[in-house]
Amino acid sequence: MKRDIIIIEDKAVSVTGNDVWMTATEIAGLFHTTVPAVNAVIKAVRKSDVLNDYKVCRYMQLENGLYADVYAPEIIILIAFRLNTYNTYLFLEFRRVLFRSHVAGRKGSLTREAANIRDVYTERKNCVLLKISNENYTKEFLYGSLSK
Repeated sequence: MKRDIIIIEDKAVSVTGNDVWMTATEIAGLFHTTVPAVNAVIKAVRKSDVLNDYKVCRYMQLENGLYADVYAPEIIILIAFRLNTYNTYLFLEFRRVLFRSHVAGRKGSLTREAANIRDVYTERKNCVLLKISNENYTKEFLYGSLSK
């Protein structure tokens, strides 16, 4: 199964495609932190039952033939909220700008799917709810619901 990743290079965040799934090692590299720090946040998020494990965690074969746990963008965003590094700041700014551009009605240029979405962005007390929908699907994301 082909999977895509998120990359931060030269203060620019880019996504390689529409199907983002990353290992804890890749997330640690993305945010310039350690794998144990990422695993601790993943454990806290999974224990809190904020997200459904079957939606955000998979055990799949990687390109090198080995199997590993991989994580969806929803949990990667929660990890960024919990960690305090410069790359998490860049990632969260990227997320904020992307969401605000959709709210303002502008079309995003990140992915083919992002060009055709209509979404609803709501800020609540300690979380952000984003609902993305187009003619093919509807998906809701809840961000920042965990306090540090």
